[in-house]
Amino acid sequence: MYTQAILTGNGIAGIAVSFLRIITKLSMPQTIKGLRYSSLLYFILSTIFMLVCVLGVFILLRSPFAKYHLENDKEQPSEADAEMSDLVNELVSDERSRYDLKQEGDILLVVSLKMVFYKIWKLAMAVTGVYAVTLFGFPGIITSIPSTSISHAWFAIILITTFNVFDFVGKLIPLPSKKSVMEGKETP
Repeated sequence: MYTQAILTGNGIAGIAVSFLRIITKLSMPQTIKGLRYSSLLYFILSTIFMLVCVLGVFILLRSPFAKYHLENDKEQPSEADAEMSDLVNELVSDERSRYDLKQEGDILLVVSLKMVFYKIWKLAMAVTGVYAVTLFGFPGIITSIPSTSISHAWFAIILITTFNVFDFVGKLIPLPSKKSVMEGKETP
């Protein structure tokens, strides 16, 4: 669920960047000088936005809410800790792994990268394939498609915005429902 929040945020960022480019392109005349100024405005606003986000992270980490949860997370075992314990027991039972006792019964598991890849190779190949196909065709090949009805500059921006919107929708679909979160149920 936490990874899903990161991916959803990534999708929102893609949409924000696309709409920022549309706004900056609309705000300047369609000349070479206008293109130069709209591009400069786009990068300046993007940089300011990133700096505000970095500042926001530092402010949020100092908030009482974050301090409380960061401190209490270290003290109380959670369901994730129980799942990790089950995973550790499964991996420790594998003859190719070794483990060492750290302190007070905690287990420090040392696993080879080869063993981890052996366990997740199908999923890793699927993710690699999806990103390879996506990054191969987007935006380089996609933006080189000629338009017959609108200018090429706007066509490329519309294609990228459409990709980012549906990328966000695709990342949003697996989110758990409010009811399943309240009942503590895992989504499949």
